[in-house]
Amino acid sequence: MKLLALMERSDMSMGDWQFVLICTGVIVVVAAMVFVPVRMARIRQSRWTEAILAGAMLWGVLMAGSVIYSYMTELRWEKEQAVQIASGYFEPGDASRKLGKPGWPWGVWVGLMAGYAGICAGAAR
Repeated sequence: MKLLALMERSDMSMGDWQFVLICTGVIVVVAAMVFVPVRMARIRQSRWTEAILAGAMLWGVLMAGSVIYSYMTELRWEKEQAVQIASGYFEPGDASRKLGKPGWPWGVWVGLMAGYAGICAGAAR
């Protein structure tokens, strides 16, 4: 019992909870989107149901991974900027500090959404 008393408690600050909830939300939304073409293919009794399931699951992993990775990169950049402002390296109103801000991968997301449209079209036939 002393072992439990000596263990450190993990500090889940507000930022950590926000990260967990956003990532959970992304996974839930993507899982619901994966469910749509799979359900469409099963209702229509398509002979390509297994291929549509595999394609939808691959799309889901890529989409969720891309969104979560982009969000993590944005958070990491914001934390680095906050540290640099707190240390006096940057002024809070300095516009040049936004130069290194990571961009969102819109091209990748457009490609993934085109793939999703193809999967849904395949499930609808």
